[in-house]
Amino acid sequence: MKRTRRQQHGTSQPIIGTHCDPVFQTQRIGIEQYRFDVPPGLYELTLHFAELTGAKSAALPYELGSADTEKPSRAKNRNFSVSVQGQPAIENISLAKEYGSFRAVSIKTTSSVEAGDALIVDFMPTKEDSILCGIELNKKF
Repeated sequence: MKRTRRQQHGTSQPIIGTHCDPVFQTQRIGIEQYRFDVPPGLYELTLHFAELTGAKSAALPYELGSADTEKPSRAKNRNFSVSVQGQPAIENISLAKEYGSFRAVSIKTTSSVEAGDALIVDFMPTKEDSILCGIELNKKF
């Protein structure tokens, strides 16, 4: 599959600040919204991020694309915000600038869901694409 147009969205680099590297080694790029259809209640939401650019990145062992060796990449200067149920949860985060590359960043927030509603998480890019490595949702009450 040489000359594929598929874009690699992961790394085999170790991630600083976590013992769960696989959660942070892949990401969804350009995410706009995540929806949870859940029963009414209070929920704790944890969003997991890592900037996976800014160093040499190797092909993932399970990557079915080209078997290229390490390629240098420049850190993205992406900047985005996140709202939960229409309320700001994260404002203008820049992962590379604030935390550096290949570092785990987990941000928690709580939100309530009324009967008949869904829990909606919106990602709004300011500069470049929004990203997400993982998402956890736990019901509190």
